[in-house]
Amino acid sequence: MTFKLRETIKINHKKVQRIMQCLGLKGKCKTQQYRSYQGKVGRIADNLLQRDFTATQPNEKWATDITEFKCAEGKLYLSPIKDLFNNEIIAYDLARSPNFEQISLTFWGQISKYLSFSALSGVIRNSFLKSTALLFLSSE
Repeated sequence: MTFKLRETIKINHKKVQRIMQCLGLKGKCKTQQYRSYQGKVGRIADNLLQRDFTATQPNEKWATDITEFKCAEGKLYLSPIKDLFNNEIIAYDLARSPNFEQISLTFWGQISKYLSFSALSGVIRNSFLKSTALLFLSSE
């Protein structure tokens, strides 16, 4: 408001504020910034890897995360599964919304291709605040 008035007359912002208070006028505030943080949600999983993101043999440790891409069509979410032995992407999925089903279907589809049913006992799910990681630790 002060800037508009300064185009025609010389006026201080405090005087404009006093006049607005007398007339009962209020300025329009900027919209509040969106914050998606909801506090502690769910259970925090144990840190089984202890930040050791290396593996000594293939299929010993798998990891995944969800990455958001803004495209012309909207947001897309990529969920690759990575073997920590040679950093190879062994599977990926692209979806329009980030959910656990996206990761779970890709993960279990790859498990059935690569590993025998007896090795499934070593599967560990590790959830983080805004992303979900699935880690496979081989029982061998």
